[in-house]
Amino acid sequence: MTKENKQDGFSFFPPRSSLIEDNRGIRDRLAATALQGMLAHATRYKPHASDPDNWHEAIAKEAYEIAYAMLAERSKAADAWNNRTPPKVKPLEWARYPDWEVTTVSCLKYRVHRGYGVVAGSFAVSLNGSAPSPEHETGWIFDSLEEAKAAAQAHHDKLVLSMLEDEQC
Repeated sequence: MTKENKQDGFSFFPPRSSLIEDNRGIRDRLAATALQGMLAHATRYKPHASDPDNWHEAIAKEAYEIAYAMLAERSKAADAWNNRTPPKVKPLEWARYPDWEVTTVSCLKYRVHRGYGVVAGSFAVSLNGSAPSPEHETGWIFDSLEEAKAAAQAHHDKLVLSMLEDEQC
């Protein structure tokens, strides 16, 4: 059995990309699936007073009504997913020492300390004794304590969020 009807060129199995891009293809597949279920359970389908006299038309009409309802719910779910509140990372809690502030989360230890030498008067951030990321080999240098702590928080947020798995709709 082939997937394509030779008389009219119609393919019952449309290309996968068209199903993703075209709701009509999805609608037709949903209607066909609903119709299969209704035909498999003859006691389930009850004609309505407003249905056409021809039961074939009536059952096809209901299959498409089910498909449209499924597409509407799919759209609501996509909207809910797209408008969800992104996860928030708990703020780092800092402990103050005479020359630095430090926070420890799990095995990560961020330290903000006053710069010395060339960067005297500035604030540097280190993570577990090293620079927080490869692009900052000498550590982060900031003009204020608040900027340094904000950079550590942003780095921590990025690390935590990168470990979360995005759910698919």
